[in-house]
Amino acid sequence: MDIDFQNVTFCDVSSLTALLWARRQAAGAGAALRVVRVRPHTALLFRHTRGDRLLDVSGT
Repeated sequence: MDIDFQNVTFCDVSSLTALLWARRQAAGAGAALRVVRVRPHTALLFRHTRGDRLLDVSGT
């Protein structure tokens, strides 16, 4: 399952927590979750919180 972040203008730790919960739910159902088309300013949150180590994140 891909979550498209192209139009995301704000993402905080609460958003990251929701994505991690969704990843866990997807994994439990035998699916993978990817966050795609992440803009550079949003990618900083993933890097600084090390969320990019837990989530499959790809940029634009």
